[in-house]
Amino acid sequence: VSVKGKDEPIDIHEVIDAKGTGRREMRQVMSTAVEYRLEGTAEKRGRAAAKNISSMGCLLAMPDPIGVGSRLLITIDLQSRGRITAPATVLHVRKREFGYYIGVSFLGIDKTSRYRIVEWVHRAESEIIDAAA
Repeated sequence: VSVKGKDEPIDIHEVIDAKGTGRREMRQVMSTAVEYRLEGTAEKRGRAAAKNISSMGCLLAMPDPIGVGSRLLITIDLQSRGRITAPATVLHVRKREFGYYIGVSFLGIDKTSRYRIVEWVHRAESEIIDAAA
């Protein structure tokens, strides 16, 4: 298409299809220890690492897979915002070189915990550098 201000015609593209879905909420990249327990088991606890989080769910890195649809009780340390415990369900499992990425969705998380996650995700941390130094 010829465009005013350009000597040569430019290509125009139309998006026909997009794979995947957009996130409904902002996520925060993290790497913090997580404790979890499979629903229906009193004693079996596991450890994982949360790789990102939103108030809707998180991505866990684990050494072993957990089946899609499994229910977990997850405890995550949000540092200065404290620990939160939330019920969750496994949405997807992806094999990685050194373990598995497990995507979970929080179920019925209480308002206080949801607010603390949102507050943690949206926290602003900055450092002012003195140019004279």
